[in-house]
Amino acid sequence: MAAPELAAPVEDDPAPEGDVVARVGPRRVRGHWIGIPALGLALLALWQLAGPVFGVASTLIPPPLEVVAAFGELLTSPIFYRHLWVTVQEIVLAFVVGSAAAFLLGVAVVTSRVFEKTVMPYVVALQIVPKIALAPLFLIWLGYGIPSKAVFAGTIVFFPMLVNTVQGLKSLDPNHEEMLVSFGASKRAIFWHGRLPSAAPFVFAGLDIAAVFAITGAVVAEFIGAQAGLGYQLIQFNFQFFTAGTFAVIVLLSVLGWLLHMAVLLAERTVTFWRPAPRRGAAA
Repeated sequence: MAAPELAAPVEDDPAPEGDVVARVGPRRVRGHWIGIPALGLALLALWQLAGPVFGVASTLIPPPLEVVAAFGELLTSPIFYRHLWVTVQEIVLAFVVGSAAAFLLGVAVVTSRVFEKTVMPYVVALQIVPKIALAPLFLIWLGYGIPSKAVFAGTIVFFPMLVNTVQGLKSLDPNHEEMLVSFGASKRAIFWHGRLPSAAPFVFAGLDIAAVFAITGAVVAEFIGAQAGLGYQLIQFNFQFFTAGTFAVIVLLSVLGWLLHMAVLLAERTVTFWRPAPRRGAAA
């Protein structure tokens, strides 16, 4: 009697990779968007209870409800919008002018070896000088208005953007460059079709850093000497022991930084459309 044939084990058909991503992805996304507000609410509740439970004075750490009330007072004050507009102008000028100057200098450094050997030592030497030591000079040269604050913040923005630009333009794959040369591409064509696309991630990373530094530089410059601006208003609130107002202005500065960060990310996704979406921080 012949032995019965054994059926071959049936292997489970693995789900396509796309199906796995489709099933797992939404769960991760839902958990991501639930966890962020949950953690935020928990921190706000702990902050609100810090005074009654731990005996923290509201003049040191005001509860969130007092900060919200102070923020509402600011929004109803016409003087506040004057201070806000001054600081926004300083931030935008420092960000645009400092980043543009750094990018153009980075292009000159990469395209000219003589220029790199001649100019870069002076740029590095200028970077070594503490920027806070230059602020009084800018006040003497340019006065207490917007230009001195924008120039000071622009010097802080300049060097990180320059380094990112130079590193990005030098990151072109040698094999890619050799291929372009073999096809008869000129130096200008190699720059536009090779170096510039490869440098785009570095440039936008530098812009992301520049956005933060522009806000920091503008506020610090207003601390040193100003007649208007959010930094000037922070000093006034500190003298008045209006801690809730100080926290409200800090929150507003954080919102401005977040808006600049998102603007840079949007520009990066639009310009570098051939690359995956950048993942710098939770907001990305």
